[in-house]
Amino acid sequence: METVIIIILIAVFASLVALVSYYNRKREQKRSADISALAAGLGLSFSAAGDFPLLDRLSALPLFKLGRSRVLSNLLAGETEEVRISIFDYCYTTGSGKQTHTTKLTIAALESPQLKIPAFTLRPESLFDKIGGLFGLQDIDFAEHPEFSSSFVLKGAEEELIRKLFTRQLLDFFANRTGCCVEAFPGTMIYYLPGQRRKPEEFAKLLEEAYQVYGVIVDR
Repeated sequence: METVIIIILIAVFASLVALVSYYNRKREQKRSADISALAAGLGLSFSAAGDFPLLDRLSALPLFKLGRSRVLSNLLAGETEEVRISIFDYCYTTGSGKQTHTTKLTIAALESPQLKIPAFTLRPESLFDKIGGLFGLQDIDFAEHPEFSSSFVLKGAEEELIRKLFTRQLLDFFANRTGCCVEAFPGTMIYYLPGQRRKPEEFAKLLEEAYQVYGVIVDR
């Protein structure tokens, strides 16, 4: 009797796993279809499978060194005379066993020779960052702009050049856009919101936000 119960439980569990897998697969297929439908309106091309050369070009950024099972998908891409544009879903996995976690993001990447900038990362400051600052962990702060410094962690090897890049105009710009993340090196920048995969209907807004960051950096 116990053996029969165990077999039934295993069968029920397997069915639930299959059902969840099917639901997730259908949901991802619909997401890809919805993103593909945006391509023409934005003047961009679509690739569900992503782009390995793009992932390779971005691999120097800290985000793309995190975790394992890194996947770039649902890529919208295009070019103007000034900038190469990419918007895509990205996910990676950290931890193991019950602590396994998959982070899913939607990222806008802009590549342009106009981005004559030092490498840096900018992300919202957390309580752990504030505690870390007490122990001397790097965070480039600006005494003249406490609002920015209390909202973001800014890091990079070339601190003097980063300070020159972050003019008052740029500090004010980000102080009014708390919650965003930017990672950059010469010629390339990415923009995203931490822990968030944007809805397809939000892709145009994501691109607009990224262009605003790009414009302020280039025109500083």
